[in-house]
Amino acid sequence: MLNYYKGIALILLSCLLSLSCNKNAMEYSDSIIFTANTMGYTEHCGCKVKRGGMAERATLLKKISKNSENVFILDAGNSISSIQVPSTKLLELYESLDYDAYFITAYEYRKLVKFFASEIENSPVLFSSFTLLNKDGKQMFKPYIERTVNGENILFISLTGHTNIPSYYEDMHLMDKETAKKGLKELAGQYDGVFLITDFPRIEYELFEMGVKNIRFAFHLDLLHEKGRVKINDAGGVSMLLPSDGQFFWHIGFLRSPEEQEAEERFTLFDVRDGLEKDKDLIRLMEK
Repeated sequence: MLNYYKGIALILLSCLLSLSCNKNAMEYSDSIIFTANTMGYTEHCGCKVKRGGMAERATLLKKISKNSENVFILDAGNSISSIQVPSTKLLELYESLDYDAYFITAYEYRKLVKFFASEIENSPVLFSSFTLLNKDGKQMFKPYIERTVNGENILFISLTGHTNIPSYYEDMHLMDKETAKKGLKELAGQYDGVFLITDFPRIEYELFEMGVKNIRFAFHLDLLHEKGRVKINDAGGVSMLLPSDGQFFWHIGFLRSPEEQEAEERFTLFDVRDGLEKDKDLIRLMEK
């Protein structure tokens, strides 16, 4: 009987130690992960501007998610229309990677419109655009997404249309820039911070001059073929840029003890290249 109780005590101790270790393994309280401009490539395309590496990306995404208590994974656009796999299959891959949101651009709308109604409507991935409107002028998708990040209520919103205005579409329209700015101004005051996705140059400065002073992050889609960077801007936030080749993604990680973390240490630009381990689960799904 004594040995029995000793055994139970050891099991309980092991469980407690396991819980403690798991808690310590959680490096981040919150993480934001985002990709963009992959043009739907799942494998490296072999072209001059490399894209793809989804199986390698999956390995890194899972590793970050494992070390984060709360994760929000998004794609900022120009990624889900594909020449390598059907768009429906690509959406299935995004779902398997636990993407939370996809922000649609006008550029890719035409390629995806045939499967929007049936596939997107039933997907766990939230599809969003503030500026894409139907022919009656109403927003076609979820206009924005709210998330609590690092204890703050953050508005994730996409204002796009600078370089890819679809004048040849008959079933949709694009909200003009000034209307979009006014709409964001009305929303921004209801949140602690804003995560802005855009292809309008310097729009965060214009918004700042309009009184929108809580844009924490401004991610620019159309500054192509430049080295990815993060910089603190004088509009009260952080501007980020991803190279356009689709091999890169940003991770913004908030440590469990924020006071131990310098602001610039929150941002990591991952480079997905050949040589990284490929996620076997995603490979199996791709081969189906």
